[in-house]
Amino acid sequence: YQDTLFAQRTPKGILLDSSSADLEIRHVRIYETALTDDEVLTNYITDRPTLSEMEELRERNDLLNPDTGSISYDKLVNRGKAVLSIAMPDGGLERLWGKSTDTKTDYTFTELIFRSPYGKAYDLRVTDGVIRRQGTSTSTYPIKNLRIYLQKSKTTKVYRNVGKGQEDQWEEVSARTYVMREGAKPMKIINLKTDYADSSLCYNTGTAILLNDYLVAKNPSLRNAGQQADPSARMAIDGMPIDVFTSDTPEGEKTYCGQFQFNNDKSKSGYLFGQTKTDGSEIALEFINNTNPVANFHITASSVEEQLGRTGTDGFDASVEFLYPEQDYMWNGKTPDKTAPANIKQAVVRLWKFVKDCIPAGADPSSMSEVEVKQ
Repeated sequence: YQDTLFAQRTPKGILLDSSSADLEIRHVRIYETALTDDEVLTNYITDRPTLSEMEELRERNDLLNPDTGSISYDKLVNRGKAVLSIAMPDGGLERLWGKSTDTKTDYTFTELIFRSPYGKAYDLRVTDGVIRRQGTSTSTYPIKNLRIYLQKSKTTKVYRNVGKGQEDQWEEVSARTYVMREGAKPMKIINLKTDYADSSLCYNTGTAILLNDYLVAKNPSLRNAGQQADPSARMAIDGMPIDVFTSDTPEGEKTYCGQFQFNNDKSKSGYLFGQTKTDGSEIALEFINNTNPVANFHITASSVEEQLGRTGTDGFDASVEFLYPEQDYMWNGKTPDKTAPANIKQAVVRLWKFVKDCIPAGADPSSMSEVEVKQ
C-alpha cells in the first residue's frame, strides 16, 4: 500500500459465528471515519456492563493534565507508577533528540528524580549527573537511548529516599550507586532504552528477565560460573518500563518524553554478571555492527587472525567491542595499554575458528537451509 490506510482489495462481509463457542454481542458500531484514541477509549468505557467498571476504567485512564492536555507527572506518581524526571538546562532532554550518531559527548543534568513502583526505599535522586546518547541502532530514532552515569563526575551526588508517608527525606549514598529492587546488585550506570515495546511495555527487557529470573533460576544447571559463585549475579539485564519527563530546571514545567525501559547498562558492569577475574579468563563481547562480516563470523581472509586484525570495516574493531575486561581494549589499540592482551585475542580467535569450523565446506550463506550441529 502507498499510504497508511488498510483496505480489503475484495471487500468481505462480517460473519459472526457461534458454531464453536458461545457468542454474545453487546454493540455493533459502524463509522465512516477513523476514530481518535480518545474516541476508542470512550467507547470501550461506555461498553462496560456495570457503572462501577465504567468508573474504575475512567479513573485509571484519567492521566491528563486538564490545563495542558498532556500526560500528568503528578497523576502517574500518585498511581505508584515508575516515573523519572530529568532537569537539564537549555532545553532539557530534547537537546539530545534528533538524528545523531554522536554517542561520545557527555552532557550534565541538574537533577534526576526517579519514583520507584517498589516504594520510597527504591526512589532515587541524582544531582550534577552525566548523561549521553547510547547505542548505534537508535542513531536514526528521533528519541535516543540514554546512558546515565552516577560515578563519572566527581561532583555527582546520589541520594536514596528515607522519608515516611508523603514526605521525602533524601539521604546521600556515599558509594554513588543505585539498587533497583530488593536483591538486585548496585548499579553505577543506568540505561534508558527506547526499544519498541509490546503491550507489556517490556519486550527485550522482558525476555531478559524471563531468561534470568525464571529459566535460569529454576534450572541451577544452566547457571554460568559467575552465577554459581554469586547467586545474585545475572545471566541477563534487569529493568522495568517507566515514563520519562524533562524540564529546564527542577522547578520548571515537566514535558512528557514517552515510555522507556529503565535498565542495567552492560558497559562497565561485569560485576552485575559475576565477572570479576582480571586474568583474561572472563570475556564479554558486544556486537556493535551486525552488517559487518566479522559480526556474522564471515571470514574472507586467509585466516581468522588476519580477518580480526584488519583495520577497516571488515575487522574486529569495527564489528565487536569488549565489555569485559573493562579496560576499553581494542584489537588494534592506539597504545599498548589499550590493545587486548595476547591471551584474550587467542580466546576470541578460538571462538571464531570454532564457529567457522561448524560451517559445512562449500556452504553458501544465500542457499543454506540447515545448520549442522557440531559437538
